[in-house]
Amino acid sequence: MEGEGGDLHSNLEGPHRVKRNSFCCGWIWKTAPEALPSGLEYETEMSDSQRFPVAAHALAYLAHKGAYSAADAAPSAVLAASVPTNPVVIRRVTALLAKAGLIATRPGASGGSWLLRRPEDICMAEVLKAVNGCAHLGSPPAGAKGCPVGEHIPRQVAKALTAADQAAGAALSKITIADLLEADPESLREFAPHSACPVAAA
Repeated sequence: MEGEGGDLHSNLEGPHRVKRNSFCCGWIWKTAPEALPSGLEYETEMSDSQRFPVAAHALAYLAHKGAYSAADAAPSAVLAASVPTNPVVIRRVTALLAKAGLIATRPGASGGSWLLRRPEDICMAEVLKAVNGCAHLGSPPAGAKGCPVGEHIPRQVAKALTAADQAAGAALSKITIADLLEADPESLREFAPHSACPVAAA
């Protein structure tokens, strides 16, 4: 075991060994993720359903590390280790967050991401919007052209997706990034972890 956190992968040898990073919460690989042994690889592709939780995690981690300026920028590898996921996935998410004006990013070896606003001033509804809302619910097919029923149903499904976006936005507007770092925030006190999430079984 190494340090207080221990080396979770102490059985790995050579270039695949990992070590606790100096930023807390996560592990930094000494080699690119694509070079990792089977079973320890992280996907570089990200489904729509993962954008929101990864974005929320990244913002909360930036707040945790006090990353409010370029001097305190957190590298993609550090954010990726905290999730954990591939740095490529993190860069795709941070690009969306930067476009929404929630963070700033700087490319290069000394680059990284930092918050442009305090975590208590960023609500989860803004995060959802930044990553294209309830896109994980999908987009309705066009329907059979010339068929009144086939063309009508997709329009109604599209309206249902709008309803889902608005309902999610209303609920998430009451939760901030700062709440994600609290042990028992009032905004989340009455809820249990979603049954589809791995942490629900913890």
